[in-house]
Amino acid sequence: MLKNKQHIYPIVFIILGVIILFTTFFLTEDTVLSLVSSLFGVVCVVLCAQGNIIHFFFGFIQIGTHLWICYTERLYSSMFIDVFYLVTQIIGLFLWYKHLRKGESESESSVLIVTQKMAPKVLAVLAVSVLVLSFAVGAFLRYFTDDSQPYLDSFCNVPAFVAQILMIKMYREQYYFWLFLDVCFVILWLIAGNYCMMVQYIFWTINCFYGYFQWTKLSAE
Repeated sequence: MLKNKQHIYPIVFIILGVIILFTTFFLTEDTVLSLVSSLFGVVCVVLCAQGNIIHFFFGFIQIGTHLWICYTERLYSSMFIDVFYLVTQIIGLFLWYKHLRKGESESESSVLIVTQKMAPKVLAVLAVSVLVLSFAVGAFLRYFTDDSQPYLDSFCNVPAFVAQILMIKMYREQYYFWLFLDVCFVILWLIAGNYCMMVQYIFWTINCFYGYFQWTKLSAE
């Protein structure tokens, strides 16, 4: 029974996210591109939380559409991180493929990975470094570009470098950084008036808690 619930959860969560996004789209008259990007984003993060390698294919579409949206909003730090995502997605796909679970049922062993746990001291150093670098990048964007939200843009994206690397290296601590930047992105898109993107990041924020729980269960330790 418990195993069936684990299979049902991602399906229910994805359906809920799709319903909320379509509702937001029709109520706010947001762009179709924002809706498409958000829909693929919802599927991507739920599958990633499951440790499912298939999430990479949804991620490629989400990143490409998100890149264009950030360009139209003049969010240059977000554009740069999207390019980084595209490159690391390719690397991550191959790394995950080498660490698929063995000894499970045939359907699960073909798509699920074994995750890792990071030492607390390493996590602390990464967290402090991210905060300092975020302030520095925000200052640069403020004084040398016409970025519409320089500091918020920076705090949304500098942590993403660490989070993405931890994701492709299969560390569950990635979700601390995703949670932080997802909350920042909710504020950013609220200010920008792009409500489909805002709802997507609210959904992603909630998914962080499930993702950490699920990746803990997938740990090799």
